[in-house]
Amino acid sequence: MALCTLASQTISSAPVFEHKKEMVDGHTKRYGIDRVVYFEIHETAYQAIQREKNIKHWPRVYKTRLIAKENVTWRDLYDENCKALGQ
Repeated sequence: MALCTLASQTISSAPVFEHKKEMVDGHTKRYGIDRVVYFEIHETAYQAIQREKNIKHWPRVYKTRLIAKENVTWRDLYDENCKALGQ
């Protein structure tokens, strides 16, 4: 597998589009992150933020295992993310 940069963010589908199209300065633009390879939907913003904070502290190998378990080919899930959010 090629090396890649992982980003963990709590955002809605509109900002995902902005990050995907490099309309927002920051980590995703700086490192050319343009795919959603894993996402979770939570009932509350608090739950989402807590989960993000937990995942950010995991070793990289844990994160890649989590992604590979759900998305073996690391395909872009952006469209599925928008559908799941009713966009």
